[in-house]
Amino acid sequence: MRPLFYTDILLKTPPYPIAAAGVLRILHAGFTLAPGRYALALPEYERGLGRKLRVFASSRDELDELVDYLKDSTKLHQFGELTYPATVPDNYPGPWAQFKRFRIPSRKAERKQDGTLRLRRMAEADAQALPYFPISSHSNGHAFRLYVTKLAATDNGTDCQPDAYGLSVSSRAFSVPDLP
Repeated sequence: MRPLFYTDILLKTPPYPIAAAGVLRILHAGFTLAPGRYALALPEYERGLGRKLRVFASSRDELDELVDYLKDSTKLHQFGELTYPATVPDNYPGPWAQFKRFRIPSRKAERKQDGTLRLRRMAEADAQALPYFPISSHSNGHAFRLYVTKLAATDNGTDCQPDAYGLSVSSRAFSVPDLP
C-alpha cells in the first residue's frame, strides 16, 4: 500500500475522544476485511486526537470500497462524516509522519509476577500526554486504551503494511504524508 489518496472523517459529536473511538471501531472492522490496504493518520495530533481522522489508500477504488462499506453505518453517521476523497500531490516533498501504536502490555503479558513494565509504559504514555482511543475488544470483551504516538519521518519509499487499526508498528514501520 502506498498513501496516494485519502479521505477525512470529521468528528461531529463531543466528547471527541469518544466519537473518535466509535469511528475507529467501525474503521477497524473495515480494515480487517482488507488487511494492509488502509493507513490511519491524526492530522490534529498536537491537540490530542483532534476532530479529524484521515484514512489513506493506494487508489481511489480502494477508498471507494471503504466508503461503500461505511456508508450504511448508523454509528459512523452518529459520530462523524466523510469528506470527498482527495489525492496526495505528486512527488509530495513532505513533511511525513509515522503514526505508531504505543503498546502497553496486558496484565497477563507481564514477564514477572510483580513486574512493572505495564505500569512503566502507562506512566510513559501519560507523561508524554499521548492521545488514545478508549477501545473494547470484540473478541474478549476487555477494555483498553489504544495509544498513538506521532514521529517525524521521511518517505522511505517502501510499501505500507498497517496493522488492523491502520497504524505503523515497530516490525512494519511506515510513514504517511503529514498534510494539514
